[in-house]
Amino acid sequence: MRIKGVKDGQGGLLVRLAFWLTRRKFGKVIESVRLMAHNPRVLKAAGQFQLGLEKANTLSGRLKHLVCLRTAQLIDCPF
Repeated sequence: MRIKGVKDGQGGLLVRLAFWLTRRKFGKVIESVRLMAHNPRVLKAAGQFQLGLEKANTLSGRLKHLVCLRTAQLIDCPF
């Protein structure tokens, strides 16, 4: 049995904001965001973590993208 993600129009202000930001960045709401939307505290923590990663400037942007791509490849993630 799989958990179904939160649909558009459901959830509070934080969920709608997260959906809007995800659509803006990826063109659609990705399933992991829909699943995290069941628990707003988890959604908020994941969003803060993502923003922290994006603002980190230890690595160049290009190298950061290559690291993310290689990590996704190693764990068979579709991203």
